[in-house]
Amino acid sequence: MFSISKILVSASLVVGCAVFVLFAGCKEEPQIVTHRIPKSQSGLEDLRNEAADPDNKSEAAPAKFPTPDGWTRGKSNPMFPTEKFLKDFDGNEVVLSIMSLPASNDWESNVQRWLGQVGMEKSLAEIKSMTTQVPVDGKSSSKVRLLADDSDSQAIVGIMALKRNTAWFIKLMGEKAAVESAESEFDAYVDSIKLP
Repeated sequence: MFSISKILVSASLVVGCAVFVLFAGCKEEPQIVTHRIPKSQSGLEDLRNEAADPDNKSEAAPAKFPTPDGWTRGKSNPMFPTEKFLKDFDGNEVVLSIMSLPASNDWESNVQRWLGQVGMEKSLAEIKSMTTQVPVDGKSSSKVRLLADDSDSQAIVGIMALKRNTAWFIKLMGEKAAVESAESEFDAYVDSIKLP
């Protein structure tokens, strides 16, 4: 009798384990669901057509700033809210750009980035001593001139103006001699603009 009860307990355990494995290990496989969106509703066709057209001059948003006299408007990038204006000075193109970012962007970090763009390094104390204040749309704004000693190097004149919750970065960039030639036009343009 002792051996029959062992056999019954063992059989019960085996059956119990088999039932557990059968129910616990066998789950219904998830179904792959696909949806079809007609091309007319997806918007991808419009993006493909826009990308395939090299002469596409459309901008993500209407221009906020007028084109400076004698400059041409550059093509804007829909990924960044930037306006660009171009002009040739002594055979070298200069770019005047205006970008809006949240007001939480700080002056020193942007100047550090600009320094990297022109191959220069400055300490935080040097950035503060290089910074001057200029009026932009009636508000005091920070300005810096990043001109290396090397005449063939890139140079930047940059301004940060704050209005409401927006930091406006107005930048002039190109070869050093061209930037120096364009700076008076840049300053006159900055004096004339109204920030939205």
